[in-house]
Amino acid sequence: MQNLLTGNVGVERPLVVTNPLDNAINVTDTATAEQITGGVITSTSAAAVTITTPTAAAIAAALGFIGGTFFDFVVDNSAGSNTITVSLDSSITALAVITGGNTLTIASGKVGIFRLYFKSTTAAFIARLA
Repeated sequence: MQNLLTGNVGVERPLVVTNPLDNAINVTDTATAEQITGGVITSTSAAAVTITTPTAAAIAAALGFIGGTFFDFVVDNSAGSNTITVSLDSSITALAVITGGNTLTIASGKVGIFRLYFKSTTAAFIARLA
């Protein structure tokens, strides 16, 4: 099977977080690698929140990842009453086609699912899956 992100042929298995950590971010802040790799970030804020990602290197190191691997995480704004914006560190690039509403914002009452694909241990792409 050909990987649509890399063009490589082969089967890649995603990391499955069996016991995701629920990390709350209710004010504009930079997430830690541990919060991202925990699998779920929630917000219940009444104010708009911007969550900036840590560097691709910090996330890759926390997961023990190398180039060609990927990781999914969730931003849960189902209990929030304002928009969450995911802002990217310069080492992470949004893909040209982002599904789930063509945006890195999560409206109140919604959940966003994101995939980080690591081009190397220091650079990654992000796509919104839902």
